[in-house]
Amino acid sequence: MAFPNEILVGRFNKALNAVFGIKGQTPSATIGNEILPVYTLESETSLKWQFGWSRWAAAVDKAAVVGNISFSQISNPVGSGVIAVIEKIAVNTPNAPAGTNIQILMNNAVTGGGTAIVPGPLDFRQGPLATANSALKLFRNSNAAAPAGAVIWSWNNITGNLFQDIQFTTNQEITLTPGTVMTALASTGNQEFLTIWWWRERVMEDSELR
Repeated sequence: MAFPNEILVGRFNKALNAVFGIKGQTPSATIGNEILPVYTLESETSLKWQFGWSRWAAAVDKAAVVGNISFSQISNPVGSGVIAVIEKIAVNTPNAPAGTNIQILMNNAVTGGGTAIVPGPLDFRQGPLATANSALKLFRNSNAAAPAGAVIWSWNNITGNLFQDIQFTTNQEITLTPGTVMTALASTGNQEFLTIWWWRERVMEDSELR
């Protein structure tokens, strides 16, 4: 039996079932006729906490090491049960020689490690500074070769003391699922490298774990 304004595109109802954990058949079979005011849930940063998100930041500075590439990593450990979204990355090379490339890489194998960095909360409703803990892991390190990963962002042929703020829009934010890692690095050896990471995270829903 057909309905007025019936929705015939199945993916929208499948998304509603998954996001809200609705069991059974089509949760929204038709589009309403009314003109309604709409408030987008989670639209304000101050409301992220009420929707289960915690927000974090960390500045990671790796000193120059002769012959080695300096880098920082942020990883979502396997089995964390948490999903994270990278909101912003900022990078700085105080003394980059000509031809230096700054790159952001992603990999679905958590590798690397090094000196652990403790992030700080961006909303103290998450808990006091001394006890608030992120599920994600941050490290700084240097190696003769760059960590493996797909290059998703690159700033090429830079020279000198340069700072770049990579501010992601909603559709550019990057999701880190359990078992994934992001690496920021300067491609030439013997370079100090600073990375600032901003992200949010929440416990995964049952529908996301399957």
